[in-house]
Order: sequence, then structure tokens, then C-alpha cells
Amino acid sequence: MGPDDPLGETVTVSYLPDGDDYIVLASHAETTLTAALHTASAATLTDQQIAVDITMLTGPAQQGILLRRLLKHASVYERHEVTRHRQVPIARLTPRRGPVPGCSIASPGLP
Repeated sequence: MGPDDPLGETVTVSYLPDGDDYIVLASHAETTLTAALHTASAATLTDQQIAVDITMLTGPAQQGILLRRLLKHASVYERHEVTRHRQVPIARLTPRRGPVPGCSIASPGLP
């Protein structure tokens, strides 16, 4: 794979940092995002492609506990946007070392 080869479908997501990981947020209406996360293997963060492991987050209890913890450290704007869009955590992106594979997800931040 060369530098000019396409990386595959790119999807813009909202996220909050959680240590070295990134927690992807979505409203319940964003079903295409969930499908894209099942096939993704890389993320674009601040114009840099990084390989990631993606763990889908399931269960309202797990999502609620994580969201409350993340919002304690979020800015007022981030808390407002997450609440306004009724977003919940749906996936954990964990950066890993190694070459960037041919599929990506772009993660520029909250809308």
C-alpha cells in the first residue's frame, strides 16, 4: 500500500478522551456509525493516521457509568453537546503500534 492509495471509507465521529483511549459517542439514531466501527481499523486524529483496536461498548449500565465519568472531566461545551445530542458511548478506540491498515475512521471531536 503506497501513500497515494485510498484508505477506505472515512466516518466522522464525536469522542471524548479516556486516558490514552478515545471513547466514540453517538446518538441512538446513528446506526451507520456502528456498522462502520465494526470494519474500521485506524483513526485520523489531528491529521495523523493511527492504528487502533476497537471495542464496542454494550449495555446501558456500562455506557451510563462510563459517560458520567467522562463528563466529569469534560468542558462545559462538551457536556452541553453530548447532552444536547443525547449521545452515549458506543466504542473504545485504543491506539496500537504498527502500520496503519487500509480502513479508517476520522475523529475530529464534538460537532
